[in-house]
Amino acid sequence: MFISYVPKSSLANSENGSYFSWSGSEFGNQSTNFAGGDQHTFTTTGVIANMRIRARCFDAESASTQLGLNTVSLTGMAGNDNETRWYEGEASSLNGLNTISIWSAIADGFTIYDVEAIKGGDIECGRQPSNFKPKSMGSQVKSLSGKPYSVLYDYEKSHQVKTVPLEVTAADLAQWREFAHSVAASEYFWLDLDGTKANPVDAKQVYMLKDSFEEIWLGPAHREFAFTAIEL
Repeated sequence: MFISYVPKSSLANSENGSYFSWSGSEFGNQSTNFAGGDQHTFTTTGVIANMRIRARCFDAESASTQLGLNTVSLTGMAGNDNETRWYEGEASSLNGLNTISIWSAIADGFTIYDVEAIKGGDIECGRQPSNFKPKSMGSQVKSLSGKPYSVLYDYEKSHQVKTVPLEVTAADLAQWREFAHSVAASEYFWLDLDGTKANPVDAKQVYMLKDSFEEIWLGPAHREFAFTAIEL
């Protein structure tokens, strides 16, 4: 099982800390290349691996907005749902000053809302037990004749996840607790029940059902962790 989330920690240079975070509302430069794009910079101390570069933008024409780092494109941000959706890429071996750039495939401008560069936020712990438990949302009544009438508003896909007993260190416990805190306010995260970070199988963007996280004590060095994840 692989979990990828955005840490709430803002301690620069920490294992799971954010190195850069900008939010606001800014009209992007009208450019079709990295050099002319809207740029944000951040600095790392020492060589940093597996940095996650994220952005949230809006392009009314559904043009393919590009997110890049240090003259390299990380990902396209196609579609006009960018206002509510985060897009991200990953970069390794960063050191010193780094430049995030956002530009559009069409030089018509766009709006930037958030830009982040984050280290950490990944948990891998092998194949874990899980139950798929769909839930329908709507109303159901039964007439005097006995015939039921149902109105379906939505169909919720939820996954009840519970790890096997895991041997944990203090650092492991800290990260699981950080994960629970980071997604407690219905923040989105990625869950792949069968894959790993290197070999994803079926990663789904989900949020955690409120107050569903459990840390189950099994002795001084072992824990089980359980939570309910709901697909977007």
